[in-house]
Amino acid sequence: MKRMLLLLVLLFTVAVSYAQSITYYQAVVKKKNGKVSGLLHKSTADFLVINSKDGLMKIDMDQITSIKIKVMKKGYKPERFIIYDPMDESNFEQVKNGPPVRKNGEKDPSLEEQAAIHVFSSVFNVLANLVLAPIHAINPSLAKYNVMYKKMDEQTARELSYYSTIYQLKPDLNALHQ
Repeated sequence: MKRMLLLLVLLFTVAVSYAQSITYYQAVVKKKNGKVSGLLHKSTADFLVINSKDGLMKIDMDQITSIKIKVMKKGYKPERFIIYDPMDESNFEQVKNGPPVRKNGEKDPSLEEQAAIHVFSSVFNVLANLVLAPIHAINPSLAKYNVMYKKMDEQTARELSYYSTIYQLKPDLNALHQ
């Protein structure tokens, strides 16, 4: 019984690990009278459905001038580049039957030295993160489609639909027309 349960748990774990994941793509749609940005929900040759801040929006192709597809990025997480910990175990070595001592006969840093190194490492980490945050914010387009006619051709509509969540949930050609 335990073996059967273990086998079922193992099979379930393997099935979950092979499950298809969905990648969300941001669509920046330039219309004749403005611009809309949001998650690309559905795409056909006649219209797009965008999940924007205002909810689901259906946009007809005759209103669209261009479409840019971008990857949804996670927010920037600040990093620590210089980590200073004078009490870290890597600074000590264990002596037989005795307390840990500093490596190579080094002395403990004074309070002033510790404060200066903490200030320096904090300032360096803040400056490095200030430089890296705008670089992380750069989000280039994966694809760009110019819509010149009232209806998009079937090949371009199929390519655009690959980025939609509806197609990723149900990856077949019928998903284009539902």
